[in-house]
Amino acid sequence: MAVAVAEVAEIIVTVLLIHRGTITRKSSKPLANMLCMCCLHPSVFSFLQRKLTLIFLVQFIAQAEEKISQCITVPLDPEPQIEQICGPGVDPTFDQLISALGHIASQKPKPLIDSMMLWRKNKSDAANEARSQLQQVCRP
Repeated sequence: MAVAVAEVAEIIVTVLLIHRGTITRKSSKPLANMLCMCCLHPSVFSFLQRKLTLIFLVQFIAQAEEKISQCITVPLDPEPQIEQICGPGVDPTFDQLISALGHIASQKPKPLIDSMMLWRKNKSDAANEARSQLQQVCRP
């Protein structure tokens, strides 16, 4: 039985919410209930939370890369309208992804922040390298 990543993420979120007491087992899906009954050990929930954070982080990075590309491909626009590309309400899916990352990492934000900062550093290093190569090519 093939299960989409979004469905797995939804099930994991449901299990985590049941575990935290945010929702009841009666109001959740049967598969999430089964997982919750089988996985009451705290280390299992910690594992699920890390995996869910990773799933959402990968999705965030993919969408953020796309939005960055949109910002830098506007021809002859030295100041792209960033808020029109990724501002609140422009892309509800992106907004939900950011909200989900914040919610999941709310109790232990350091790993998510470290991952975001590493991604940012890699993007910055790549931009600096490209800038340096461009300057070398443009020198007379």
